[in-house]
Amino acid sequence: GQVEFRSLLLDAAATAAIGQVVQYNTTNNNYDDFTSDVTAEHYAVVAENKTLGGDTKVSCVVAGRVRKAALDATAQADAEIETALLKSGIIAVGDNVRTS
Repeated sequence: GQVEFRSLLLDAAATAAIGQVVQYNTTNNNYDDFTSDVTAEHYAVVAENKTLGGDTKVSCVVAGRVRKAALDATAQADAEIETALLKSGIIAVGDNVRTS
């Protein structure tokens, strides 16, 4: 299916780098870097490099297929992150699989 992008508010301490997996923080009403569990309500993949000077809106993939190789190294190595992405409708696929 089609990849869906949305501008999401990233926490000033988050990493705004292509391929970074972020999770929704209900307390602060923004997105933080992925932690070690899959209990957040929503996950996304950062789609642009951006310097954060405070909480900042950043383009992110919120649904659809993404190349696993395009995810950051931590996400590529952690099966729990792939599970978290699936929970939000984001499917990490190998290089030999079509993304659309």
